[in-house]
Amino acid sequence: MEELTLIPANEIPYRRLSRVLNHAYADYYVTVWLDPFQFEQMCEDIDVDMDRSVVATVRGAPVGLALLSRRESEGWISGVGVLPAWRRQGIARAMLRHLLDTAHLAGLTRLRLEVLEQNIGAIALYEEMGFTCRRDLLSLTAAPTRTSTAVQTKGIASVQPAQVLRFFSAYHDVESSWQRDLPSISRRAQRIHGLALSVDEDIIAYLLYQPQQDLCMLLDLAVDPKHPNRADLAYQLLVTLQRTYPNLGAHVINVPAQDPLLPAYFEAGYETQLRQHEMERRTPLIS
Repeated sequence: MEELTLIPANEIPYRRLSRVLNHAYADYYVTVWLDPFQFEQMCEDIDVDMDRSVVATVRGAPVGLALLSRRESEGWISGVGVLPAWRRQGIARAMLRHLLDTAHLAGLTRLRLEVLEQNIGAIALYEEMGFTCRRDLLSLTAAPTRTSTAVQTKGIASVQPAQVLRFFSAYHDVESSWQRDLPSISRRAQRIHGLALSVDEDIIAYLLYQPQQDLCMLLDLAVDPKHPNRADLAYQLLVTLQRTYPNLGAHVINVPAQDPLLPAYFEAGYETQLRQHEMERRTPLIS
């Protein structure tokens, strides 16, 4: 397209960027709708590099968006979307190729992204760009329990996130997804709550979450890998949260399919809502 121009995302205000994202995802498999404040906060939480993220414009009007997050030598591509009227014209491919070139120039050695398993067209495009499927990630939901008790299991108490995040690396033996990795959670520490299970004053398991209007968003669930009953401790934390907020459902995104704590979610009544492929590319191509 001769009229197509790619410009850095930082040249466009957040209110306009959020509008482009919302319209690009209006007919997506899941609802995506962020106001300008939510969009800006999301970008901060996941370390979006607005200088290197890109907006596709045609005759000055934004028609697509692709975000590039960066942490040291690693990157993550998200929010790749094109307005419905402008699809199938090579815009997404152009934005992706631009991000790959940019990632190479920035010295990034590994790029990740996520794509819903039913989004066959996007998967084919990412494979064309050199990405390969690394693992599956599950988004889980639980309905409200409607039970009236708020009694907590013995040994479980409320904690400040900072008290337990120091155990993050030691208590995770499976790599977290980008949005649920330590940098993202640390950025949200002032807005979230925590539960910890302690034995002899030693914290051996914890759960971080954020109550919202109709559900609790779970940010992290972790148990000491040396404990012989990890899944049982995780289950106790999940049930305690349900008893504390009986009128709220719960939701957690991108739990690795090989996470040893996954059975605890299912035992606590969580169901799989979505399955995504986490894809990666370790040698960004240059066009």
